Amino acid sequence: MKNKKNILKQYVNLIMILIVINLLNYIIETTIDNILTTQKTTQKLNNNELLILKYIKEDKFITRSELADKLSITPDGVKYNLNKLKKLNIIKRNGSDRNGYYEIIDENYNDDIL
Repeated sequence: MKNKKNILKQYVNLIMILIVINLLNYIIETTIDNILTTQKTTQKLNNNELLILKYIKEDKFITRSELADKLSITPDGVKYNLNKLKKLNIIKRNGSDRNGYYEIIDENYNDDIL
């Protein structure tokens, strides 16, 4: 009887170890996938686009002319970069042209990686 209990106990321990190993594998794979997705998305953006995201995080009501001043580029350059960020579904514009604001909608850029 004692021998059966020991075997059962070892079997339960083995199953628990296998469950933990599978869970750790899942966590590692998910983390690696998230890192790779973030790296791929980040690689698509140039320095000005990354800076625009940084400034939007600081002030969602920032204007194109304010961005142009901060980046030392033309308003048309800012417009180009904003359109690329919109096309990549990283940001969107909410509200009117005059009273609206920018929102970062890609969760990869809502973290403090910028």
